[in-house]
Amino acid sequence: MNPKFVFENAIKFLQKSSGIVESDQFKNLAKLLSVNDSYTTGMGKASLVAQKLSTTLACIGRSSSFIHPGDALHGGVGAIKKNDVLVASTNSGKTYEVLETIKKAKIIGATIAVITGCICDEIKDNADIIVFYDKITEACPLGLTPTTSIIVMMAIVDSLAFSVQQSVGLSYEEYSIHHHSGYLGQVAKEKAKNG
Repeated sequence: MNPKFVFENAIKFLQKSSGIVESDQFKNLAKLLSVNDSYTTGMGKASLVAQKLSTTLACIGRSSSFIHPGDALHGGVGAIKKNDVLVASTNSGKTYEVLETIKKAKIIGATIAVITGCICDEIKDNADIIVFYDKITEACPLGLTPTTSIIVMMAIVDSLAFSVQQSVGLSYEEYSIHHHSGYLGQVAKEKAKNG
């Protein structure tokens, strides 16, 4: 396999899935994340996508935490409250721990959103919002290791987060409060000071 295929495949599927930001499901999820506390979850490589969404939302001032589905099934789901939003990332739509976490959060009264490339019956039965990007061919030579699907999921969660940021109207000053240290915090403080 030519290593450039990783890039070429990502570009192909990013272009194919980019229209998802115009879907009602995507827009409805962005609205919910603008006004509700949220938790994100995912297993394996998809957990990295879920963590990225949560930390980006926190950076723009929204209350969000990542909850590992393994921990969720051993008591952690108790952190989720009625009317919170649980955003689950699962490419296959069949990850047992994620599906069980969704079911438990649904019982609590959370709004369930799933970002996925496959919609199984359990997702249909339990999700309030499904952000569906369809089947993706992975760049892995065996077609197994999550590669392209993770890139597409990451683009989706970043698009969600920045849709939320636009909705809440985050200023440089507010950004500098949430992201106080480091280079980005310094830049935000300087821009806030210079107006």
